[in-house]
Amino acid sequence: MFTTKPRPSVASSCPWLREPDDDAALVRAAVAGDPLAVERLFRICWAEAHHTCLAILRCPHDTADVAQDTLLATVKRLPSLDPESLNLRGYVRVAARHHALNVLRRRSRHDATPLDESETLADTQAGTAERVEQQEIARQVRAAIRSLPDRQREALVRVSWLGEPVATVGDELGLNVNATAQLLHRARKGVAQHMLLAA
Repeated sequence: MFTTKPRPSVASSCPWLREPDDDAALVRAAVAGDPLAVERLFRICWAEAHHTCLAILRCPHDTADVAQDTLLATVKRLPSLDPESLNLRGYVRVAARHHALNVLRRRSRHDATPLDESETLADTQAGTAERVEQQEIARQVRAAIRSLPDRQREALVRVSWLGEPVATVGDELGLNVNATAQLLHRARKGVAQHMLLAA
């Protein structure tokens, strides 16, 4: 009589699935290039980023853009972070606040009055470094989006950047809402993986 060994479950080979609150395991898996870990990271951190940005910006359209930038920047920096000491959700909240406040500062920059010449120079240097970093992230995001399959790229751009309803985009692509949501998940996962490899 033949017997077969039981196949290991997905949870046994992916500790971060068995222990959903273990940020360290999730970060290690994401840095190692596990697509399921990257997708889960985006899913569990999206609410943190979105709520933080919305509380500061009070603009749903800007909030979606800044939350997306926050998560992409977080994924890009994961290899340089210590998984054991990292509070993932706390890190995302702080990063989202930083990104959102930068947007507010840019909006009101023309109203700001520098206190002295040294402050002006410091602000200019900090602003230049920030712009260089943002330009590099933007370049990597564009490259990541270009690497997506056509349907994923179209859905992601129209929903996340142009603010079109998921149902509308799905109808034009011949998909129902659930299928469109799955397409967007695959697109975001593809962008995250591309950003992680570029880090």
